[in-house]
Amino acid sequence: DIRVADAATLGRLPASTTVDWAIGATWNDLSAELFVENLTDERAQQSRYVQCSVCTRTYAVVETPRTLGFRLGSKF
Repeated sequence: DIRVADAATLGRLPASTTVDWAIGATWNDLSAELFVENLTDERAQQSRYVQCSVCTRTYAVVETPRTLGFRLGSKF
């Protein structure tokens, strides 16, 4: 239940798009994967909130920054 005044304080979230990418291979019981999350490093806002019901300062929860990684796995 969000009230109209509260919604006006928060405002609308801007549109955004993020790109995740991964490539991997499997050999017998071993696997390897190279991945990138948020390839374009866009700091998109996922949500907004205010700390209390009488506060007017809004805080934004943003997308995690670009993350590069390598995964190794084994089945046993």
